[in-house]
Amino acid sequence: MVMTFCSSDTANSGSYRKERIYTLLSDSLSRRLLIIESAPGYGKRELTESFLHDQQIPCAWFPLNEIDNWGFFFWRHFLEALSQIAPYLTDELDATDMPTSADSARSFLEQLYSSINLKRKTALVFDNYGVLDNKGIRAFIQRLIECRIENLLIVIISDQNYNPGASF
Repeated sequence: MVMTFCSSDTANSGSYRKERIYTLLSDSLSRRLLIIESAPGYGKRELTESFLHDQQIPCAWFPLNEIDNWGFFFWRHFLEALSQIAPYLTDELDATDMPTSADSARSFLEQLYSSINLKRKTALVFDNYGVLDNKGIRAFIQRLIECRIENLLIVIISDQNYNPGASF
């Protein structure tokens, strides 16, 4: 599901806008991917945080920045975020390096898929996705989405249009 906030959203009263967006977010919970995009300043992050908190959905928040275009830093930050929702995997994951090929990414994701055990809906939020211009990292995130891990909702928050085709 893709949600785009536009200027007409800001014209509505705060509580009506929040209620309308919460309804859209609630409808998205049956899906595995939620993309939220709009220009800076429209409240994407705050509404998403508030919604996940109100719904009592555990989440790992990955605030992306320019340095995450470097594989080493992305990988460290990704593992930190993942350990927020699956702390029992921390030791196992700390021993892994950033996958550098399609085969190593596939191997890691197969290991993750078989090891992770989410008992209920859990969110992994990639915030500020638009800063990522490393095609290898985008491809890794795309593969993570395609894994369809049980009970994992991947949320992409971006100031720019999310283009899955740009991942490869």
